[in-house]
Amino acid sequence: MLVLAAGCPRPQADKPKPADAGHPRPSAASVTLTIGVGDDPQLAAAIELLAGEWREVSGGRFEVRPLEDGGATADLIVFSPLALGGLCDAGTLRPVRDSALRSDALAVEDLYPAVREQLISYGGRLMALPLGCVTPLAVSQGEGEVRWAEVAQAGPLRPAWRLLAQAAPLAVHELRESVLFDPESMAPKITSEPFVAALEALVAAPPADQAPAQLVVPSRPAEAVAGTAKGVRVSPLPGASRFYHPVRNEWITVNGAPRRVSLVGVDGRLVGVTAASRNGAAAFKLAAWLAGKSNARQLAQASRHVANVRRSLSRLPDDWQGQGAAGLGREFAAALDAAWQNKLRLVAPRLIEVERYLVALDDAVQQAIDGQSEPLDALRQAADRWDTLTDEVGRQRQRSCYLRHLGVEQYEPPKR
Repeated sequence: MLVLAAGCPRPQADKPKPADAGHPRPSAASVTLTIGVGDDPQLAAAIELLAGEWREVSGGRFEVRPLEDGGATADLIVFSPLALGGLCDAGTLRPVRDSALRSDALAVEDLYPAVREQLISYGGRLMALPLGCVTPLAVSQGEGEVRWAEVAQAGPLRPAWRLLAQAAPLAVHELRESVLFDPESMAPKITSEPFVAALEALVAAPPADQAPAQLVVPSRPAEAVAGTAKGVRVSPLPGASRFYHPVRNEWITVNGAPRRVSLVGVDGRLVGVTAASRNGAAAFKLAAWLAGKSNARQLAQASRHVANVRRSLSRLPDDWQGQGAAGLGREFAAALDAAWQNKLRLVAPRLIEVERYLVALDDAVQQAIDGQSEPLDALRQAADRWDTLTDEVGRQRQRSCYLRHLGVEQYEPPKR
């Protein structure tokens, strides 16, 4: 699932359809748009606070509601990047219009390429806009580069992400487009050498109360983790001293600095315009404004599910742990910037029923940590569950979803 920023084709944006232009719509001033927000009350509250400002700048109104009926009754929906594949498969979203991408409010070129070219893109089309997205970072005590052997077995990251974070620098390679599945058969690859080696190392890792480092995602003030800002260092994920070559089928030693790979898309919040909306023009204007530069800092720090996705904000402090320390906030911002800028990335899979796949991998990792299964056996069990899930979804259907996630198959929204 490697994607190199320099080699990605530019995703297509959508242009207004003649049907939209041929049927008059109410002006922005007379439209009240509905925004369905998933399980994120903090972000929903932050969006609601912007209603007055939106009324001033546009003359329009919006109201925020819980996300229901898969977004069928909303003009816009706010959702996790992981849900993008399932939503597109269901035909829930409209591709982003050129007018939204060209808007000064959005400033799309300010978005990190990893976000612009991967997390909001599906099958070569931009299908949503980012309010904030998360890539895990490492927090440690003391000086020097963090090594994987120092990172705690468990922490704020769910077990599946903890394994994929450690496996990424071993498995991702420029010659390998797909890391988790065979792109032809959809057979899982999680029993291959890089994943087994990563899980073996994870089993041998120190417990949280004895580890000098751990992987983190935002916790924010309301759910601040224990700890102190004094002596804390923040960095991108640790690197690896070797990787598995997908063509030569052998381990290659890394010369020089450890090989780092960012794990992106594990969490975040995107905003998209629904196919059911009868107010597409106004909805895209609102989406571009919400995801735009003027609201970016406020919304990207509103909940534990979001973090900065803009290069222009990379120097502004963002204390993920909610301890109010400006110095620590600057370390988080700098480490996040480095993670987003990394050209080697493992993108979290945006599959249909993706949560069920992640639960199966969670269980395998936990069984290995608890000593209930050997790492290879645990991963084989997870692979069997993945195969069963793929058959339940429909192997060809899931394959198309996965290839669109990778950007190698074009997505055509259903005609309505």
